[in-house]
Amino acid sequence: MAQTQYGSKRDLEQTLYFSILWDCIILLNSVDAYFRRQPLRDECCNSSLTVVSETLEHYECTVILTSSRVDIFDQGFKSHIDLAVKYRKPDIINGREIWEKFITHLEGVDDEGSDIQGL
Repeated sequence: MAQTQYGSKRDLEQTLYFSILWDCIILLNSVDAYFRRQPLRDECCNSSLTVVSETLEHYECTVILTSSRVDIFDQGFKSHIDLAVKYRKPDIINGREIWEKFITHLEGVDDEGSDIQGL
């Protein structure tokens, strides 16, 4: 059984299975190092990447990958990505707007006690 950064192939399959069963989304955070292009001679990493790619293909679920370096992803793996979204760090005005919207949508939070200025 091939080992990956996220555990064995069986662990990955189990996680994907439960995501379908529970109707939830999987988040794999900071996957830069794992999905990067590997030298052809690095058979271990190339094998692990193949196992993960093939395993993901067999499950119909939503997986979100976060990365700050999509440009270094393996080209074969990039071809399986359905949607890539680039987020820029919000400036102060946009950041404040994001926090205000978030806080106003929280249930049961008293607006009068919120310190928007402190954010």
